[in-house]
Amino acid sequence: MLEVAAKAFNLADIYQLPVIVMSEMLLSESHTSLAKSFVDKLSKEYAIKRGKTVNEFTGEKYLRYALTDDGISPRLIPGTKGTFYQANSYEHIEDGHTNEEAAPRIRQVEKRAKKWKTYLTNDFESPKTFGDLEKADTVIVSWGANKGAILKALSMLKTQSKEVGYLHFTHLYPLSEEKVKPFFKEDKRYVLVENNFDGQFGKLLRMETGIKIKEKLLRYDGRAITPEEIVKRVA
Repeated sequence: MLEVAAKAFNLADIYQLPVIVMSEMLLSESHTSLAKSFVDKLSKEYAIKRGKTVNEFTGEKYLRYALTDDGISPRLIPGTKGTFYQANSYEHIEDGHTNEEAAPRIRQVEKRAKKWKTYLTNDFESPKTFGDLEKADTVIVSWGANKGAILKALSMLKTQSKEVGYLHFTHLYPLSEEKVKPFFKEDKRYVLVENNFDGQFGKLLRMETGIKIKEKLLRYDGRAITPEEIVKRVA
C-alpha cells in the first residue's frame, strides 16, 4: 500500500488527473509490522515526479492546454515571472479562454484522451505473479486485501502437492489489454476471488480486455475471505 500510494502521487502530477487509491476495512483494521530497512529504502529511492513543468519564461506565449502528442500539456509553476495563464474548468482553447465551438472541443477531448494511451504504455503495471504459472493448472485472480489469504492458501495447497498460481492486480483501471491478455491461457483454469457480491473486478476485466472468468469465489457477509475456503474452492 505504501508503494502504491507513493506512485499515485507521482501519477497525479504527471497526468494532471485525480488518482484513487482504494483501501478496505480489512487493511484499515489490521495490524502489521514493517522492517525499518524497508521504510528507509522506500524513502531513499522514492523520487518525486512533477511531470511536464515550465518554471522559466522563454518569451513565447504560454499555452496551458497546448495540444501535445502524449495528451499532457506542460504546467507553468505558479509565480513564474514574466507570464501568466488562465485555468478554466469550462471547455477552452489552448490558452485557457472559454470556447463552445465544436472543432476546438473535439481537439481538447482527443488531447485529454491521449493521456490514457500514454499511461497504459508508460506506467500501467501488469499483475504480480505468485507460484509457478507455467506448471499450475489453476490460477487465482484477485486484488486488494485478499492477497494475504490467497498467499496462505497457495502455501497450504503446496503441502498437498498442488501447484496453484496467483495473479494479483494492483492497477485496476484503466487496464491494458495488450499487457494483461498474455497472462491468461486457454488451457488453464482461472478462479476469481473477490470480497463483493457480483465480482466487480471480474466485470471490469471483461469490459476492458474481453477476458471472462467463469469460476468465482465471492464472499459478501462482511467478513474477509479465509485461506481455508480458498483451498476448498480450488482444490
